[in-house]
Amino acid sequence: MPRATPDTVRAINGSTLTDPSISPFISAASCMIDQVVASGCASTVTEDCLATAETFLTCHIMSGSGAGETGGGGIKIEEKFENYSVKFQRSMSGAGVLGTSYGITANSLLNGCLVELDKRQPVIFNFGGA
Repeated sequence: MPRATPDTVRAINGSTLTDPSISPFISAASCMIDQVVASGCASTVTEDCLATAETFLTCHIMSGSGAGETGGGGIKIEEKFENYSVKFQRSMSGAGVLGTSYGITANSLLNGCLVELDKRQPVIFNFGGA
């Protein structure tokens, strides 16, 4: 069962999306948090921290899609006054969950377990050969 709510998500990222539009992002984040819990990596994390991490992870996933956020979930990096223009940076220097401030916060709340979830074992296939 999801720990985050559309209201807690909107409180963090300021989204204007409706509850049904935010729900798929919450479901995805909830699945990821459940995987982290099942792996035992976040065994010392409290339920309150899991809920907060799930909320920040939802915001991270939403920012990747640009759904319902000013600047498409990017971080405002420049704003000019004459002939008004604003520039947004889509991600930070990290990859995966470390690509947004939301993901970094979620990962920190889970003692770095989300980064471990991002890691995958490479598989090499060899077909044929003489």
